Amino acid sequence: HAYHVLEHFHRWKVDDILLDWMRVLKPGGKIVLELPCFDKVLGYMFDRIQKGEQFDARMTMWAMYGDPRYESEEMTHKWFWSMTELTDVLEDLGFELIAVEQPQTHVPARDMRVTARKKMGV
Repeated sequence: HAYHVLEHFHRWKVDDILLDWMRVLKPGGKIVLELPCFDKVLGYMFDRIQKGEQFDARMTMWAMYGDPRYESEEMTHKWFWSMTELTDVLEDLGFELIAVEQPQTHVPARDMRVTARKKMGV
C-alpha cells in the first residue's frame, strides 16, 4: 500500500520505483496506490466554472502541487497522474488485473485508488 506517495516522485523516476516495488511483491501480490486524480480535479474545476463558483484549493491546487502548509520541498507534488496514464504505466511494467477503484483514504471526490497484481510465476 502506498497512500499519497507516488505523486511525490518525479515522473522519470516512477517506472524504476514501481519496478522495485514489484520486485519485493510475491507472485500474485497486490499493489494498492492512492493519490490525487487529474481526471477528478478537472471534472471538479469544470463543474465549478459552469456554476460560476470559486475553486476550493484543497480540491485543485493542493491536488496538483501539494499542501503548502507543510512548507517543505519534500511534500510538494512532482507529478499529477491521470487514471489512464497510471494504469498504462502499470500495464507497461508488467502488472495485471489493474483496476481503478474508489479511494478509501483522503478525499474520494478528488483522489483515486489503483490496484494491480504482480503476475504469477514472475
